[in-house]
This record gives sequence, structure tokens and C-alpha cells, in this order.
Amino acid sequence: MDETYENKIITIKKILDEKDYSKSSVLIGYLKDKNYKIREMASNALVNIGTDLEVINILMEAISSDDPNYRNSAIASLVLMGEKAIPYLITEINNKDKDVRKFVIDSLGDIGSEKAIPYIIQRIDDIDENVEQSVCENLGKIGSPKGVETLIKALEKNDWIQFAAIEALGEIGDFSAVSHIIKIMKISNDWIKYVAIEALGKIGDETVLSHLCDEFFSENDEILKITVISIHKIVKNSKLKLCENINEKKELISKKLKQILEGDISQEITIPILSLIGILKLEKLYNVLIQGLLSNRQDISETALMSIKKYGEKGISKIENSLNENSHNLDYEVVLIYILGEIGAQSNKKEEVFKVIEMYIKREEEEIREVAIEALYKINKLQSKDYILKSIDDKSGNVRKMALHLMLDYKFDVSLEKIFKVLEDEYEDVRIAGEDLLVEIGKKRVEKLLIKKLKENINIINFPAVTHLIKIVGRLEILSGIGVIIELIEKYDELKEVGIQNLGKLRSRIALDYLIGKLKEENIQIRRMVADALGKINDDIVVQSLIEILDDDNEWVRYFAVNSLNNFKNEKILNKYIEMLRYTEESQVIIEILNGIGKYEDFLENEKIYEVVDKYIEDKDEDIQCAAIACLKKIILRNKKIRSRVIKMLETKSWKIKNSILELLFNVELENEEYIYVLPLLKDDNLIVKQKSLEIIGKSGKLNLLKPMIESIMDENLEEVAKRLLEKVKENGYPRLLEGLKSEYDAIRIFTANSLKIIGDISAVDILIESLKDSNWKVRYFSAEALGIINSEKALKPLTTLLNDKNEYVINAALNAIRKIGRA
Repeated sequence: MDETYENKIITIKKILDEKDYSKSSVLIGYLKDKNYKIREMASNALVNIGTDLEVINILMEAISSDDPNYRNSAIASLVLMGEKAIPYLITEINNKDKDVRKFVIDSLGDIGSEKAIPYIIQRIDDIDENVEQSVCENLGKIGSPKGVETLIKALEKNDWIQFAAIEALGEIGDFSAVSHIIKIMKISNDWIKYVAIEALGKIGDETVLSHLCDEFFSENDEILKITVISIHKIVKNSKLKLCENINEKKELISKKLKQILEGDISQEITIPILSLIGILKLEKLYNVLIQGLLSNRQDISETALMSIKKYGEKGISKIENSLNENSHNLDYEVVLIYILGEIGAQSNKKEEVFKVIEMYIKREEEEIREVAIEALYKINKLQSKDYILKSIDDKSGNVRKMALHLMLDYKFDVSLEKIFKVLEDEYEDVRIAGEDLLVEIGKKRVEKLLIKKLKENINIINFPAVTHLIKIVGRLEILSGIGVIIELIEKYDELKEVGIQNLGKLRSRIALDYLIGKLKEENIQIRRMVADALGKINDDIVVQSLIEILDDDNEWVRYFAVNSLNNFKNEKILNKYIEMLRYTEESQVIIEILNGIGKYEDFLENEKIYEVVDKYIEDKDEDIQCAAIACLKKIILRNKKIRSRVIKMLETKSWKIKNSILELLFNVELENEEYIYVLPLLKDDNLIVKQKSLEIIGKSGKLNLLKPMIESIMDENLEEVAKRLLEKVKENGYPRLLEGLKSEYDAIRIFTANSLKIIGDISAVDILIESLKDSNWKVRYFSAEALGIINSEKALKPLTTLLNDKNEYVINAALNAIRKIGRA
């Protein structure tokens, strides 16, 4: 009778827990299993129990196996061994089987050690093109300058090898390769030229800028786009100005950038273009920057602003002309006045610019008045004073608020009565600005009038105004306001919360006694507010009073007392907490105590204290378990035995517990056997658990662990679950992702095509075009969608071949992609 899936899992875990080396043969047998999880767990376990020469020889033999499951699992085991496996792998680097040679080179690249380079480069003249390509790719993956000489020699080979070599040189980033890449770039076809330009951008040598600018002569849109991206990468990190000899090419560059902008450009190229316009001061494209300021994307508007500032005073006349030309476009006027204020503040033409903006201060539209008063202030603070003071009475709340903010910044001398009147404004934002200004004016000047205003409101109440008066008392710590605040709290329910909060800011015995007495109020919300207020009074008297309340008969009083004490760190508090845990049964009190104890990590090393807390990790209440796990976080992470016990709890059905444990592991480098408990959570029913487990694996860099899970991930909502990880893949230039489109498994090809759709990576165009011929309709469908998003004209003709596809979904995807590209 065949062994069940569950029994195999149990067997693997037992071998792993016991480190039972004698069972290696069992694990090797599982490497052939049909179930990916069994293969993966067996592979990890095999590495972690330790291996001898006999086991390694078996794994090496498996590399030649016709069984892809067995072969891939054996390779995964060897890679997980790291540098220890290199001496064994290199014995097969000259194997007669070309596939074995490629598997060995790929494995050495995955290990990522410089020690493998001398052996990898031996196969650069292999009779098989795929092996040669693998040599280049894996030298790039290792990223060491030791591989540069070999890669430069590979540039003399055919296009496919040149492509791989250039890409690898870009990943390594060694300046010595620059001249060789430029030489290839000048004479090659467009797809080699593309990767050469991309590589030069990654290397970042300023001397290539002139050569890259020559590529603006290209009629190929993809070449134009990657040229812009690469120039931008170099320039934004360079302290040098663009080479002087490209000034003569400004006309051409303006024309080409305009051509790109008029097409349906991808988002990734908008910012580089706006940046280049500013760096080169391309006057014909100045209006493009003005339009960029109106973008709803902050990164685009900020880039446009920085580029406009590079024009300096030369841009003032252009902005003034634009203001005249756009006098009926409110959005444009607002943006132009704003930027005029920014530039005017840094120029020698302050007076001229000030007069231009003065004309807008009386405009009917509040947006214009608001931006105009701010611009005048930036240009000349003192000269703008009268306008600002008048704006406090403006009919627009936004303008009033702006005026108060500007007064706060410059500290104009102004009537206190006028500012206190602002606290009665109909708009909360204006009242807040008035409060901030009064606090800035200071206790010495405002105290007397402030208390007077408070007393005036005891009987004739204006709740919005009084609320801010009380806040000012708290913020300025005006002790003379305590009695009035207590009177207001007792008289008006609407003022209890703000009153209690601000009494907590006053370091006074009177305020303290009043608040402690309020902890025994029947109203639970008042207790909560009081606890929060007491927690803000940093005073030993508070601590002692709250410790005494911990023995109160009412559990909610105890709960809120703990809540307050958790704002302090005091050994007396810790001792009381430990004592309470021996007899307290109320879950909410226990949780709050555990939250507090977590601050005393040094004391938790004490065995007696640790034992009291540790028992709650196995508590029947999952919320208590989560609190205990968080409390013992550092001990769990430091102590391998305790950590192993907690990680095994990931098999629980409680999403809360899984979530708490994953929070602990988020920035921790796990052992390989620990990943065994994280991987199954990629299929968890809870989306939060699923996302966190995926990110933990992604952050580890061990993306190869995802391969066995790909089929199950494909059953989920990929865009929700994997987008952040895939973006990380893009940032890191993970080369294995593209290889997924060549996989023998349908699920992996589908996953990869869908991933490339989400990433929108322009470097994937060629391999996606090939995937349009895939036998699986889903691969064709996602590849067509990805090409539409990437927006490459090169894909137009291949996409038309899908219009006769047998699957209607594929036809529709092709049509949509053709429409998107056709707009360019």
C-alpha cells in the first residue's frame, strides 16, 4: 500500500527534528515524489540533517536523470548546500551531456560564490550555444569583476551570446567593459543595441553620455525609450554636467523627446524625460514641464518642479507669458503662480515678480488668492505683511488658514484679541491654525487673556472655541487653567474628553488626584480617557498611585490602570505585573500586562520571570497567545530551541497566531528547515497571512523556494498576493524570472507571463514574442497582455498572428494589445 501524503510529511518532519542522518535514503526517495511539497521538504531536510559523499554522489547522478522532478529537486538540494557543493558540481562541468553542463553552471550561479568562476569560464567556448549563454548569465548573476574578461571575449560571438554577455556586464557594473559595449552598440542590430544601452545605464559611467545621445537618431521607439532611461540613470547620480559636446544635439534631442511624449508613453519614461528637459534646459519643451506640474502623480509633479527650477531666472518671462496665455484656465494659473513664487524667491528679480503676483491677490477665485498670498510671502516676507493680515478676514476659509500659517512662520506682531477671535471660526482647520499660532506666541503673552476667555465660556459656551482654549492650556502647561478645566468637565459632557486629555499634560497634584479619582467612574469611556491621560504624566507619584489601583475589585479599573502604566518603564511595575499574572484570570487584563512586560526584555532573561510569561504561549485564548509571542519576541528570536517551537505553531488554524509569528520573522534570516513551515502559508485561506509569508520568502532572496509553489499560487489572485514581491524582483533584476517562459511546466510559464504583465518589464519583449507561439492558450493570453502593457512596436506583427488563434480570449488579448501599441 502506497504511503499517504500526510505520512510522508510526518516522516520528513521526524527525520528533520531528530537530525536522523541514517534516513537519508528515505529523503532521496522522496525527491522523486509527484507532489511538489514532498519534494521540496525532502530537499530542504536532506541538506539540514547533513550529507556525506555517498548522498552527494547520488544527488550528482540525479542531475542526469530524465525525471524532471527528481533532477530539479536534486539540484535544489545541491544549491542549498552552498559552497560546500562546489567541489562536487565542478566534476561534471565537462560532462558529455550538454544539459548536465548547463544544469551544473546554473547551479553554480545560484550558489553565487566567486569560487565557482574559474570553473564556469572554462565552458565559454562550449559547442552548445545554450551552455555558452548560461556561462554569461551566471557570471552576471555572481556579479564579480573576475568574470569581466571572459564576458568581453564573449562579445565576439554570435548575437545570442553577445546579448547574454552584455546583460551580464551590466549587472556586474565594471567600467572596464564600457568601451567594448559601446563598440558593439554602434554596429549591432536593435535588440543587441537595446541591451547594450541598458547595460551602459546600469554601469553609470558619465563618459558614455555623448555616445548615448547619438542613439536619439534612432527611429526605433524602444531604443529611444531605453536611451532616455539610461541617460537619466547616469545623470541623476552624477555630480558632473552633461558633456559640452552634446549641446549641438539639443535640437535633435528636443525633437525626439517631443516625439516620444506625443506617443502613448509608458509611465516609467515620463520622469526621465521631464528630468532631462530640465538638465538640458530644452526651451521648446518648457510647456511640457508646466503640464507636468498638473499631474495627479506626486513624483511627476515634483520632477517637473525641480526641472523648472533649473531654468532659474530665465524661466520667469516664460511663466509670465504662460500666465497671460492661460488666463481662463484656473488650474494652470494656480500652478504658474506657485512656481513663479518658488523661482522669484531665489532670483534677483524679486520686485518685478512681486508686482506681477500682486495683481492676483484680489481675484474672485479663492484658489488664486490662496496661492498668491503664499507666493508673495516667499518672495518678500516683510513686504507681504499687510496682505497677510488682511487675509485673516478673507471670505475663504482656506485663505484665512494660509494667512495664519504664514504668520506662524514669520511671527508677525498682531493683536491677541484678533487671534483669539479666530478660535470661533466656522472651519476647524482655521481654528487649529489659530491655536498653533497662539501656542507659538507663548505662555507669557497669552496666559492672562486665555484664562479670561475660558471663564467667560463657563456659562455662555461656544464648544469649538472652548475646545481649542483647553488644548492651548494643555500644550503650554498653564497650571492656572486646571480649576476652570475641571469645572468645565463636570458641567459639560461634550468637554470631558478634551478636558481629561489636557489635564494629563499638566504636571500638578491637583490634576493628578482628580484624574485618579475618575478611574473609578462607571462610564468606561471616561476610564479609557483617564488612563490615556495618566499615561502621559511622567511622574513617580502617578506610578505609585496606579500600582495601588491594580488591586481594585473592578477588572476594568485594573485594565485601564495597566494601560496607563504601560507608558512607563519601572522595575516596581514589572514586579507587580509578574505577581498579578499568578492569579489574574481576565483575558483583557492579561493581554494588557503582557503588552507591558514586553518592554522589560532585559529582565525576561530571568528564568522565573520567563516561566511566568512563557506558559501563555500555549494558552487556550488565541489573543493571549499572540500577546505572549509579541512579549517574548527577542527571546524567541535569540533562542533557537524556543524559536523552533514557536515556528512549528505556524501549523495552527488560527490566522491571528500565524500572523503574530510571521510578524516576528519579517526581518529575520531563517534557517532552511524553518522555511518548511512558512511555505505552506502561501496557500493559506487568510490573505494577510498569505501576503506576509510571500514577503518573508521574497525578502530572504531565496526566490527559488517559490518554484514548487507556483502551481498553487496560480490558483490565487496573483495581482493581490504577489505584486509587491514581483516589484522587488524587478528592482533586483532577478534573471531566473524570464527563464520561466522556457519551462517544461505549463504552470510555471503561465505564472511567468502573468508576472511580466504586472511588472511591465521592457527587457522581456523578445522572449514574450516567442511565447505568443506557446502551446498553452493561457501563456499566449498573458504574453499578449504583457506586450500591450509594455507597448513595444516590435510586437505588432507577431501579435497579428494571434488574430487567427483558436481561443477567443487570446484573440481579444491580441486585439487590445495591438490597439494600445497602435496609439504610439
